[in-house]
Amino acid sequence: MAAPPVDIHDTQGIVVNGWADMAHAAYLFVRLPGDPAAATVWLRDIAGQVTPLDRDVRPPDHRVQLAVTDEGLKKLGAPEWMIEGLPEELTLGMPARGQVGRAAVAVRRAR
Repeated sequence: MAAPPVDIHDTQGIVVNGWADMAHAAYLFVRLPGDPAAATVWLRDIAGQVTPLDRDVRPPDHRVQLAVTDEGLKKLGAPEWMIEGLPEELTLGMPARGQVGRAAVAVRRAR
């Protein structure tokens, strides 16, 4: 069975493109409000700015990508089964992933 076609209008471009044509990158970390309705409003506002895979509609001078942590998904009201199905690399968070050796093993075991 063949995989379904990718909707290039509804897929972030970063999924298949490393944006080698961009000379610089900036990262903005945002803490979503605890209220799912307010968090959803913010997400809807920014969603239209996310750069799609479709090359014909990409702005020439910048790209916008969006990633959401497990905590962010919870604030957006995602169901628990969805959170539980996320890979450990996402749910451990960046501090745990940055550790090496015994410290990283201890963090994984503590969870």
